Amino acid sequence: MKSYYDILGVTPDVTEDELKLMLSVALQKSSNDKQKMAVKRIYQVLNAQESRKNYEKALRCYNTLGLDFPVEEKQLQQAANKKLQATKEGSKQLLINRALEELTKNYTAYSELMLSKEEFVAVSKLGNLKKVAGNSEGSSKNTLIIIAVVVVVALAGAAFYFTR
Repeated sequence: MKSYYDILGVTPDVTEDELKLMLSVALQKSSNDKQKMAVKRIYQVLNAQESRKNYEKALRCYNTLGLDFPVEEKQLQQAANKKLQATKEGSKQLLINRALEELTKNYTAYSELMLSKEEFVAVSKLGNLKKVAGNSEGSSKNTLIIIAVVVVVALAGAAFYFTR
């Protein structure tokens, strides 16, 4: 399953400032309300430590079951059974059973953190947000360099004027 981190182009150790920057970039790049709402939900989940921790746990469970998108509660057992049949190794089967148990036990709480398949597809179409953010960050750096050069030239001019 593609994670919220993948969608925003950040790592799980993203800082609050980086998260805000990527939220801004994602909202600017969003072309419809469905994308904007999904981006805002992603931000809400990742911005709150407890939500982020629960999201990461749910994500690991979904990945263990081999699911690309969140599914209905009744489909969890089917996904687990399919994965168990394909897996002969006992330790992997134990992990699958634990993931199923975790998702089933906390299904309501986890489903509030996850995007629907439609939202997930919509927001995944935003493309490479990190590249867009890098461009805007690069233009900000260029602006700072220009300002610094102007200040240096102005100071040099003032120094020349006062030393005459």
